[in-house]
Amino acid sequence: MSTLIILASFFQLCIAQLNFEGSTGILYSPNYPDNYSNNANVVYTVTVPVGNYIHLTFLDFETENPYDFLNILQGGGDDDELVSLKNVSGEQTGTSMDISDSQSTLIFKSDLTTTYRGFAIRFDAVKAGTLFSPTNSCPSPLHASSFGIVTTPSFPYNYPNNISCSYLLLAPAAHTIILQFVAFNTEDGYDIVWIYDGSNNSFPLIGKYSGNKIPPIINSSGNALYLYFRSDLVNNFQGFSGIYNSVSGVQPVTDPSTKSKKNLLNWLKGKIGNSSN
Repeated sequence: MSTLIILASFFQLCIAQLNFEGSTGILYSPNYPDNYSNNANVVYTVTVPVGNYIHLTFLDFETENPYDFLNILQGGGDDDELVSLKNVSGEQTGTSMDISDSQSTLIFKSDLTTTYRGFAIRFDAVKAGTLFSPTNSCPSPLHASSFGIVTTPSFPYNYPNNISCSYLLLAPAAHTIILQFVAFNTEDGYDIVWIYDGSNNSFPLIGKYSGNKIPPIINSSGNALYLYFRSDLVNNFQGFSGIYNSVSGVQPVTDPSTKSKKNLLNWLKGKIGNSSN
């Protein structure tokens, strides 16, 4: 009996409660942009001003499907007032959804094996009775946080035609920057992202990218990366979403497609799931 009490206390301690209030903000999974932990149980409560509803944009979302999931509920009060809307799992980057309430509860749970990067989800308050309208202007050009997300205007909706945007990623001295695109889709050959190894386009060009193939992970040699995106007069697409992360010293570049292989416990999960059908 004492063992059960200890275990119950342990799982209770693993529950984290995070509250967000305001007109906009970003929810991150535990440890983001590093992998979340096994056996996570995190409750997010989002509250926007009364008279508004909540719009969610999945800037990045990658979990073990279907075992690690985010349950999205309408409401933020007592349990009997919550309405479950959907469970989100797997690869969901670039999706969005509306919650017809000024409060929402999101519960993230992971199982005992295999972890992934997790998620970065932006919430926006939208006036009741209106539709969400994405921002067609360029985001702020300066990005000096230890980590963050850079996107084309309106992502995951199509970026505008004939737009030019600059992004300066800055890290402290003796740090470098790792940039990993998690979504990428532009008009091939015409709507292009140039990336330079420094603070402006006078520094060496690392590469220019367009089309729907995700570029490789990019590691700066110093504490700055400069991105320049330009679209032409016709044909627009979803654009890109990229994670930047400031690290101490020069870090080895790893392939994001290299994921941990499923072990015996993962194999057993599948067998158990199949046997229950």
